[in-house]
Amino acid sequence: MKIYYSLVIKTLLILSSLLLFTKNANAQNLSCRELLWSDEFDYTGAPDPSIWVHEIMGVGANNNELQAYVNDRKNSRVEDGLLIIEATESETENEYASARLFSNTPGHRTLHGRIEVRAKLPSGRGTWPAIWMMPENWQNSNYGGGGWPNTGEIDIMEHVGYEEGVVHATTHTYKYNWGQGTQKTDKITVPTVTTEFHNYVVEWTPNRMEFYVDDALFFTTYNDGTGWEAWPFTQPFAVLLNVAVGGDWGGAVKVDNDLGVDVTIFDREEGVKMLVDYVRVYEVKDHLIGESLLETNATVTFTASEGKDSYNWHVPEGYTILSGEGTNTIEVQVSDESGGVSVDMETSCGTTSDVIEVLVRNNLETEVDYIIDDFSTDQLEEYNPPTGDNNFTLSLEEEALRIDYTVNRPEYYPRITKDFDAILDLSNHAKLSVKVKLENNNPNANFRIDLVDFHGYATNEIPFEPEVTKDGEWYTYTWDFNGKWKSGYPDPGTLVDRTMISGMEIFVNFGNTSSGSGVIWVDDITLSYTESAAEEVFVYAIETTTTESENNEVYGQATITIYDNLNQPVNGATVEGTFGGSFNEDFSGVTGEDGKVTLTTSSTTSDQSFEVCVEGVDYTNLTYNASLNTVSCSTNNSVISNTDETKFDSSLIDVYPNPANQNLNIKLRRNMEIDTLALIDIYGRIIYEKSDLNTPQININVAHLDTGLYFIRISSNKNDLIERVLIN
Repeated sequence: MKIYYSLVIKTLLILSSLLLFTKNANAQNLSCRELLWSDEFDYTGAPDPSIWVHEIMGVGANNNELQAYVNDRKNSRVEDGLLIIEATESETENEYASARLFSNTPGHRTLHGRIEVRAKLPSGRGTWPAIWMMPENWQNSNYGGGGWPNTGEIDIMEHVGYEEGVVHATTHTYKYNWGQGTQKTDKITVPTVTTEFHNYVVEWTPNRMEFYVDDALFFTTYNDGTGWEAWPFTQPFAVLLNVAVGGDWGGAVKVDNDLGVDVTIFDREEGVKMLVDYVRVYEVKDHLIGESLLETNATVTFTASEGKDSYNWHVPEGYTILSGEGTNTIEVQVSDESGGVSVDMETSCGTTSDVIEVLVRNNLETEVDYIIDDFSTDQLEEYNPPTGDNNFTLSLEEEALRIDYTVNRPEYYPRITKDFDAILDLSNHAKLSVKVKLENNNPNANFRIDLVDFHGYATNEIPFEPEVTKDGEWYTYTWDFNGKWKSGYPDPGTLVDRTMISGMEIFVNFGNTSSGSGVIWVDDITLSYTESAAEEVFVYAIETTTTESENNEVYGQATITIYDNLNQPVNGATVEGTFGGSFNEDFSGVTGEDGKVTLTTSSTTSDQSFEVCVEGVDYTNLTYNASLNTVSCSTNNSVISNTDETKFDSSLIDVYPNPANQNLNIKLRRNMEIDTLALIDIYGRIIYEKSDLNTPQININVAHLDTGLYFIRISSNKNDLIERVLIN
């Protein structure tokens, strides 16, 4: 789910130009900022336990690293004004010891701020020091049930010894993480990182994060306004300091079949040490507030922090400041293109700045086709081809896109991603056509186009995958997305938002086909105007809960949502079905403007569980199509009583260890009727599947699997549960 990130990249080109003249603006006089907390390491002995927690982990606990994290003065100590984190050899061959310190203690967590760590890094192949941040509660269920990567990770500095002098900064979220290869990241070359001290800094505001080495800004990532999936950085985070040895990244370069570690580095007098001069965390008060997702030509207000000496505003070409120039609040009329609105705030302490990226939605013109690309001009920089095992070379040939492809791993679903110039509302432009020419030089080659929405969901449940003729001639293929706006993975059944389409993905030689190479030409990708009329209705959601009356009577309750095939809520539909389980009651109700109807069981005072099944939907001349249902039945499976109202959700399933690298265990905490259990990779391939489960615990050997993000899908005749798991 990375297409939206591509759209952001284009916007960042504009934002970067806005910030050039204030590149170091946020590195203002730090004496003007409140120091929230620091450790100057002006003592001797163990790291201050009121600040630092030693995280204890065994060899291989993370990323197949070769060290154990211990609380031992050989590996973590303060002396001569420096914190020393040292990796040392263990008695067991190819195993090491090190330290991992976490400031997850009262008063040493922060939500927004300037986090600055001055350090000198260890050198040598196999070293992997890191300065990073994790949330105080990484299992916070408000972020998609919690866990990594849902709750986020901020990598201020990572350095691998086989690539000396290259400093990486990265953020990981549910939508953008290394498990999918979509993490937001950048790097900078600093040749003296292992011989001199440098400041590693993140400036974190509600709108963005800026990453620096000393005063050099090299990476900025923005809050795209889509919610926790892309920006979970809305709870306090704490600082982590560690030195890893080997592992998936640190030990990636191997010599003479070793484990990626130059063992001679442990014989050096200086050893393998990260030296930390200080850790300082400052407040960040100055920021900009305003909406980021707007309609074409909308008027919007942006407000900066009060009390500054002056305000200097910058808006993209085509935007108009209607009022407020020179004050902390302006009113702006946007154009039909995305861009960045920024402000410089000046005081006697210096200048700070902030930016909000504005994403504009284009409501396409009625009865006019929208040409995505006819390749009459060179816009190839907007297309992002795969590299590595699957390599595509793009060029223009006779006003068409020529794709020279070599695919060695079709199971990785090689694709080209393209961001649209604006977010598109395809309510009346659901028909896609494309011209394709394919020679018979790879008879197994195939072709597909997915549309992707603002939230990262793609139309991959019923994809546009035409049977392409392979005779070297041009053919036009057309696909109507009406009734097919569903995503098949990683969240099966999720509706793609047709009103917020941000890009597309072009697949070539993918999936279950064989590897190969060849040439394919693509031209005239067009979205056609269609008189969209709803034809069918379906069940979009069933939410179950319990409620209690004033007389302490407890009821089972279900809210059912009905949509039409244009993904619009249906007002006035009659929904009929049954409450099953202990109730055995029929129900009937009529939806409101939001497409929802809430239904309640008869009262009960005993412990009960129940299920809800929709058997029919009646609405004027539209047909109820149960095959479109996101869900047809839902089980409450909670105990309905005055003392226990636990809902049936992922809390009833234990998946451990997570991450896993040898064996993965799935344990059901309660007897449940399970049809199938499947392990699925991020490309939708079923890696493991078991049916007719008659045991509360399943063990899966995952030692042979590639590192990455996978999904456990547990299916019954009532609903599916999806759990995420990392294999490392």
